[in-house]
Amino acid sequence: MSTENTTTNYPDNNINLLNLPDELLELILIKSGLQYIDLIHVSESCKQLQEISSSSSIWQHLARKRWSKWNQKLAVPVLDWYQIYKARHKLELKIHHELIKINENYFDQELLSSQTFKPIVDLLKNDHYNLGSEALGEYLTSILADPSHNKLTLKYYGKRVFNSVYLHSRMKALIQLDDDEIILEEGAVIVSSWLTPQIRIIDENSVYNKIDSIACQVQKHLVDCDNHFKENMTILNGY
Repeated sequence: MSTENTTTNYPDNNINLLNLPDELLELILIKSGLQYIDLIHVSESCKQLQEISSSSSIWQHLARKRWSKWNQKLAVPVLDWYQIYKARHKLELKIHHELIKINENYFDQELLSSQTFKPIVDLLKNDHYNLGSEALGEYLTSILADPSHNKLTLKYYGKRVFNSVYLHSRMKALIQLDDDEIILEEGAVIVSSWLTPQIRIIDENSVYNKIDSIACQVQKHLVDCDNHFKENMTILNGY
């Protein structure tokens, strides 16, 4: 009984990932779901992957996936998303560090002066990419939205920073806009968040939905009043 060789012979047994076009490799890295640390490891494997891994479009995908809040006017002449990602990551770490210091230095004090928050304010002032406000807001939101009972003092001071620094900067920016540029919903979110004493964040979408609901109710009431007025006028004209 003869034994046949069942091994499949491919035309090219030297299939190599690096033989693919750079554009396809870039797409693979974007669609692979890698985190930033994974991408750094990929870039350390060889020179070709190092160049591909530094693509701005890859880092833009990672940045947009990790953070949802962005200033529409990023202060970068040519958008280099690797630099933007790195700057925001470092800024978030610095904010976290300063919040830890506030927690450690003022945990036994009820009243906090503006000097308490100065290091965080200075971080936002020294941000050259226009990332500061959005980075601070999204970082604090992630802490305050955590439903667990861990790090309650950190959440407490996070709420203080949220009100005294983040909401204050948003309100200041809002009142500097022209009347036709002011968005009612944004003002409502700021006021609602400011007046909320609990260590939590107002859900912006819920505020928008409530405003829409109120607007619909007012519109319906006005329509009903108008119809009622027309009916009365019809009756009076009949006499």
